[in-house]
Amino acid sequence: MRAARVGYDVVIVDSAPVNQATESGLIARRCDATVLVLRERRTGRGAGQAARRRLEGLGIRVLGAVLNAVEGPESAYGYYGYYYSYYKPREEARS
Repeated sequence: MRAARVGYDVVIVDSAPVNQATESGLIARRCDATVLVLRERRTGRGAGQAARRRLEGLGIRVLGAVLNAVEGPESAYGYYGYYYSYYKPREEARS
């Protein structure tokens, strides 16, 4: 980590799920901040909140969360598994 800090402006470290591995907290302690990655339809709200509380309890700065594996509308186009589109949020679409 020291060598990476000297050679790069930003270093992103991936680790195992916070709620499943003790090592994640140990790794996060060596970083300046953490971003939680939550998977749509797989990571429940309670699990995400528990992960945030666990990290914050260890004194780790949590910047926020990223939601991945999001299913988009049928009209979205893909690029290597990612899609980009503009669509109304669920509540607006209902009205």
